[in-house]
Amino acid sequence: MSEPLQVLIVEDSENDALLLLRELEKAGYQPQHTRVQTKEQLLAALGSQPWDILLSDYMLPSFDAPKALEAVRSTGIDLPCIVISGTVGEEVAVQTMKAGAHDYLLKGSLTRLGEAIRRELRDAEIRREHRANVKKLEHLSRVLRGIRDVNELIVREKDPDVLLRQSCNKLVESRGYQAAWIAVTEPSETLGRIVAEQGMGDAFDEMRQRLMQGLVPACCEAALRAHEPQVIREPHLSCPAECPLARPSSSGCDGPAAMAMTSPLEHGGRVFGFVCVQVPEGLETDEEEAGLLAEVAGDIAFALWTHEVELERRQVEELFRLSFENASVGKSLTLPDGNLGRVNRAFCTLLGYSREELEAKSFEDVTHPQDLAATRECVRCLLAGEQPSYRMEKRYLRKDGQEVWTDVSTTLLRNEDQTPKCFITQVLDISERKHFENALQQSEQKFRVLFEHAADGILLLEIVPGGIPIIRDANHAMLKTLGYERSELIGRPVTLFEVEPDANGLTARRRQGLLANPGATFEVKHRCKDGSVRTFECLVTEIEVGTKTFGVSVERDITDRKRYEAQIAQSDRLASMGMLAAGVAHEINNPLSYVVYNLESLNDELPRLRSALDHCLGQLTERLGHDEWLRLAGPDQALFEPSLLEDVQSQLRDALQGTYRIKDIARGLGTFSRVEQDRLVPVDLAQVIEVAINMVHNEIKYRARLVREYGKVDAITANDGRLSQVFLNLLVNAAHAIPEGDSAGNEIRVRTWQEGNEVCAEVRDTGSGIAPEHLQRVFEPLFTTKQVGVGTGLGLPISKNIVEGYGGRIEVTSALGTGTCFVVRLPAGTKEEHDRPTQPPSVPVQIGGRGRILVVDDEPRIRAMMTRMLKGHEVVEAASGEQARTTLENDSSFDLILCDMMMPVVSGVDLHKWLRATHPKLADRLVFLTGGAFTPATRDYLGKVSNIRLEKPFAVADFKKVVSEMVLAGGARAWDGGVRRP
Repeated sequence: MSEPLQVLIVEDSENDALLLLRELEKAGYQPQHTRVQTKEQLLAALGSQPWDILLSDYMLPSFDAPKALEAVRSTGIDLPCIVISGTVGEEVAVQTMKAGAHDYLLKGSLTRLGEAIRRELRDAEIRREHRANVKKLEHLSRVLRGIRDVNELIVREKDPDVLLRQSCNKLVESRGYQAAWIAVTEPSETLGRIVAEQGMGDAFDEMRQRLMQGLVPACCEAALRAHEPQVIREPHLSCPAECPLARPSSSGCDGPAAMAMTSPLEHGGRVFGFVCVQVPEGLETDEEEAGLLAEVAGDIAFALWTHEVELERRQVEELFRLSFENASVGKSLTLPDGNLGRVNRAFCTLLGYSREELEAKSFEDVTHPQDLAATRECVRCLLAGEQPSYRMEKRYLRKDGQEVWTDVSTTLLRNEDQTPKCFITQVLDISERKHFENALQQSEQKFRVLFEHAADGILLLEIVPGGIPIIRDANHAMLKTLGYERSELIGRPVTLFEVEPDANGLTARRRQGLLANPGATFEVKHRCKDGSVRTFECLVTEIEVGTKTFGVSVERDITDRKRYEAQIAQSDRLASMGMLAAGVAHEINNPLSYVVYNLESLNDELPRLRSALDHCLGQLTERLGHDEWLRLAGPDQALFEPSLLEDVQSQLRDALQGTYRIKDIARGLGTFSRVEQDRLVPVDLAQVIEVAINMVHNEIKYRARLVREYGKVDAITANDGRLSQVFLNLLVNAAHAIPEGDSAGNEIRVRTWQEGNEVCAEVRDTGSGIAPEHLQRVFEPLFTTKQVGVGTGLGLPISKNIVEGYGGRIEVTSALGTGTCFVVRLPAGTKEEHDRPTQPPSVPVQIGGRGRILVVDDEPRIRAMMTRMLKGHEVVEAASGEQARTTLENDSSFDLILCDMMMPVVSGVDLHKWLRATHPKLADRLVFLTGGAFTPATRDYLGKVSNIRLEKPFAVADFKKVVSEMVLAGGARAWDGGVRRP
């Protein structure tokens, strides 16, 4: 394939030119030629395009080869030239070669034209490469000179502004750039806010203004985004008109810049800004120019980074110095040999030394002897590399000898070769904290002593949100009461011993108490380890410890108090019932007195009336005759039949028996009303039991037969009211153990007997019995096997307390389905105290004499009854205490005063007190009449005076005997035949 060849031919002969072209074609070229004959034509052709070779005839009419060679040389173009001539001698050929021809050929011998051209083309290429290399070396020399100058600046100049400004100057001076700018931005991976700029050249001022306005040339932004240099050819044509790079420079260069280049200031992936230069026309550049600029930019960026690092290092050093020196805690830089190389002001103040004194010492000189071994061991571990740092509490010795507690943190700083450099030690004064900790420890010890020895139980509970509180601790009192070991409670939920672990039980109430009413107390029941249940009064306080919530529950065991309160309440109820019974008895006894008296009087008079009637009927029948008597009697003759009076007398006896039963019940109520009294008197056990039987008769009669077996026993010293309560409880329990409906098939047996010096009473039933697990708890307060609302669980505990209070005991045996037996054992009469009888014994006594008697009672029928009973005496009536007092103020000549105790306004006691103050002797002749009701003050008063008391309803004979005795005695006190006389 032919090789193209651009040939410039200097020839005046067309034919010769064609001859040359044929030879070229033969040599393997495809020539493209232009033929010229003059210098002007030659210069024009040289300027029109590049040529591979020049072929010139030696002699032309007006132009020759030497002149052609001179014209080529004047253009500076390195173009191979071969001279071709018809006839030229050797001397001409040599001169031609010296003039610049590369070869010389004869027109008649052109066979080596192709070889000569190839040779010259090779030589021309070699010359071009050589010139390019030389030029490149010169260019690199200039560039390297600029880089060297900039690097010298980087090494020498520490001020960034000066460095940037001088770098721009060096780029202009050393490299020959038309202008140079450097802009520094905020730290960023891309373009940040411009914070500084420097430049060299006419357009710099305009560039700076635009940069400060945030108007960065597009090529600069592109370089920053691409992280590589950007080259702008002919910026006056390609850049916007307002861009400073498009402006011509007047710094010695004519016309606009031929090229502009920009490169990011980048180091370590961080952009510090950018550099931009203008390249003037005529400055030799190549494709590596931008790379060399990027290298300069990298060096400048490195310098900026180095400056920042150095600045940061200085700032860190200064900050360290300031923080070291001005730290509020002691600090030291201790050398590996232990000497305190450098200390701060706080360390000096802490130990009381000056800086010079302290820096002359070692750490061992100021360490407390007792902490020296531990400190040495920590230092050894650091030096051996066993640990990077240590922290410990230790004591230092001050200059004045005092010890200082400190918290010491030490780190070993090593050199690059890992040899020890120094110890960095921080010393915090914790003397106050240690004193506080010691005080706190003592406080904790005291708290633990108080916690453990507190009389009340204490639980420490961790409150779990939405869950069950967890036991974290319990004191000795709580453990002892519940019967648990501490290890059995710690970590367990509080439901372990709760009786009510459900949502309405302790958990909910305790939480409610914490949140709704802090400081409030509430009652809760705990089941002990042995199964017993105890009642506690709780005061729960909520405390926050870190992120946890705890409840301190102070729990006072109030089981005994609740029992006592229940007993008191029961006693109060019994006392109230006693007062009610006494009131009922009083209200019954008053009308019962005249009912009994009238019935007894009628019963006594009816036999006489019947005898008189029989006598009269006999006389009438005898005198008038039977028929006449019948006629006179008429239809009502049956009323005069003796049998009718017999029926009336029988009815009176029945009514009298009923009133006697009412009387017994009333007396039983009176006995029961004395349950709150504390006086001990000889008591007939059978009589006490009968009182109880009368009280519970209605409970028994529908359930079982009542069997009495009263043996002969001694009297016991007790309170009949309290003792009747015991048997009342036993009989009620026996009745409730038997279901209704089979009274004939069930039995309640009451038996008394005596064993030595013990009087025994048994209440046995054939009821359901008591379960073995409950038998030991029947005397436990508030424990009951009865259904809710039937039993309180207090009857048997109260009965047990009453019996034991009299020195006795109560025993129980039972079997399920068979029945239960309670045995009460009491000591026989251990005291000789006797209560004065309320009325004299019914024994015959001589009755006679007429006395003057004052009857004081607010019941008219009672007064009328007594007036009838006092026939033969002078009786004066008073319807109230006030009336009696008025009567006695006017006339005190009475042999006897019969006075009711309970009257409104002025009672019998009030009247007696008045008499003792005004008529002492007459006060001794006052007899108290009572229906059974006593106020506590009345009872106390009667215990202090010796006046006789008659309880309503009293027997007529006993009443008349007391009156006769008092009247006959004339106020003297004596008893004849067993009847007590005052």
